[in-house]
Amino acid sequence: MRNIQQKLSVTRGEQRAELLFKNARVVNVCSGEIHKANVAVEDGRIIGFGDYQNEK
Repeated sequence: MRNIQQKLSVTRGEQRAELLFKNARVVNVCSGEIHKANVAVEDGRIIGFGDYQNEK
């Protein structure tokens, strides 16, 4: 597992995510709303959604 500082850096947008799902549909299970967003994944875990870039 990579260290927490690496993940936080990616979360803040300072570094690129290793995997990025572009234009994904994110469902808010509380309100039922569906939003289009980029979903960033680092070390096999979703770390954020929004305006992210990927490594490749």
